[in-house]
Amino acid sequence: MRPVFGLDFGVTHDPTALFCGAVDKQAGVLYVLDEVYERQMSNATIFRALSERGVQKEVILADSAEPKSIAELRRLEASKIQGAKKGPDSVRFGISMLQEFEIVVYAGCVNFIREIGAYVWDKDIAAGIGVNRPDKRCADHLMDAMRYAMEGVLAGPRFRFG
Repeated sequence: MRPVFGLDFGVTHDPTALFCGAVDKQAGVLYVLDEVYERQMSNATIFRALSERGVQKEVILADSAEPKSIAELRRLEASKIQGAKKGPDSVRFGISMLQEFEIVVYAGCVNFIREIGAYVWDKDIAAGIGVNRPDKRCADHLMDAMRYAMEGVLAGPRFRFG
């Protein structure tokens, strides 16, 4: 069993979302154990939430679009926080890899339950067909944080040719 943590920073009206889980890769099970889902959190407030859960010293993969916030959280002693690797097609790839896991959700994670229950794929209205990306009109803050948290678990072997 391996603990995993992901953080999606809120932007103005969006909530900051912290995903706290554990994964048993061999059994193919991801446990959703705790969450933070709050609007207008300063970095100091985010650090306090990490500290209250005792995870401030854990590896936390955060939204790399917020390098200033990551740097400030490091200064506040969340020393292992790092930016998630994003790239072309990383959302679709992450989702397809997560679909290989059974996801077991602790009943207290009400925002996670709400988000995952409302998560849908986007549609091409003109063509009347689904497209292979999530609908961004749905709340996906904890879903993004979960993908970040699982990045190290989902990454396959890396090759280097010299």
